[in-house]
Amino acid sequence: MKPEVLKQLEEALKKSDGIVQESSVIIMSIDIYRNMMGVGSDEELAASVAAIQSSMNEVRQGKTRPLTEALDDLGQKYEVQG
Repeated sequence: MKPEVLKQLEEALKKSDGIVQESSVIIMSIDIYRNMMGVGSDEELAASVAAIQSSMNEVRQGKTRPLTEALDDLGQKYEVQG
């Protein structure tokens, strides 16, 4: 990313309390991300980002299933009556 674009993003985040929405994207500051995800240490942050990247790779590889199927499995696993 070009330094001038990064600077513009950082300024926009400061003006908007850490979250910017434009068109089809949402950008958040690292502080907002840490707070939302419960990520405290740098190691936890790195693990969180790695998990997201891994999950996105799985989606690209077609390793997904319908939400209703996943919810049914969870309900059975935890004996939840729906």
